[in-house]
Amino acid sequence: MSFADLGSAQTLDDLRQSVRDVTRRMHYATYATALSDMAADGELSGGHLRIDGRPDTELSLMALPWRRKVDPERGLQPHAEVTVGYSNARLRFDDVWDGAAAGLETEVHTHYEAFAGDVGLGVSAPLGRGILVEPLAHVGVSYVRNQAYFGGVGSAFTDQLTRGILFNWDGWFGAVGGSLALKRPGLKIGDAEVSAQLRYDLRYSEAIAVDESALDVGDTLDWALARVDASMPASWHIAGQSVTWLGDIGYRRLLGGAADALGFDDFFELSVGLRVGTGDLVPGVSALQLSGAVMIGEDVTGWSFGLSARF
Repeated sequence: MSFADLGSAQTLDDLRQSVRDVTRRMHYATYATALSDMAADGELSGGHLRIDGRPDTELSLMALPWRRKVDPERGLQPHAEVTVGYSNARLRFDDVWDGAAAGLETEVHTHYEAFAGDVGLGVSAPLGRGILVEPLAHVGVSYVRNQAYFGGVGSAFTDQLTRGILFNWDGWFGAVGGSLALKRPGLKIGDAEVSAQLRYDLRYSEAIAVDESALDVGDTLDWALARVDASMPASWHIAGQSVTWLGDIGYRRLLGGAADALGFDDFFELSVGLRVGTGDLVPGVSALQLSGAVMIGEDVTGWSFGLSARF
């Protein structure tokens, strides 16, 4: 935001109203809803991302998806998926006024957190040759909060001017929309089993409980994904249990408002891992999975590393 955007306002209340007006025109709340939608999308592993450009931005994502397993041979079936997730973003501005307010230079470190959930309900229908089409209707809810810390000669003024509008706020947001996926699970290539999918998601997100009118803005966000997963039995065992090699490559493309808000358009994810059966060693758990991934894009790089369980 440029200091010139605040116009000719004189009192602090006038200046705060100008900040509200600029914030609404910027669709600033889109950043919060984009973080929420990314958190509730369990199709890629997430992890830690660094976004190039100004301001310095680091983004972390974690999602826990549940997908109803579908048998391609059974014909039309109901299908459901549930995802809960968490994302956080850390941004640093050397001077939030970008040099336009001499004598009020303010360094800002700000932290966003989003806790999100999404439910999708629909059908899985066979198209032949093992291909499935899955149209789903989605509804989601998220809680987002922001904390900011100020430094520099203009820190007290900037805090008063922006508190509750740009920085140091929280709110609840809702989302409705749909997704359409084409999937080819269980394709055998030698000893390997390969699954592939193409998917498009669309959400309309809107504030449902916020204190500031500047955050009460609805927006439509959409994104697309392509992914190939492969698994192959290893020729060795761990503690007498079977071991499976895992690998996948995914591509995520953010479209429209989501890309503008987060500051990048797309990235590839390359992942490798091992799945080890547990037998009777861990009650209720059939296997443990260890995996690592790297994310590479024109304006973003990242990594993830994790341990998960299959039940």
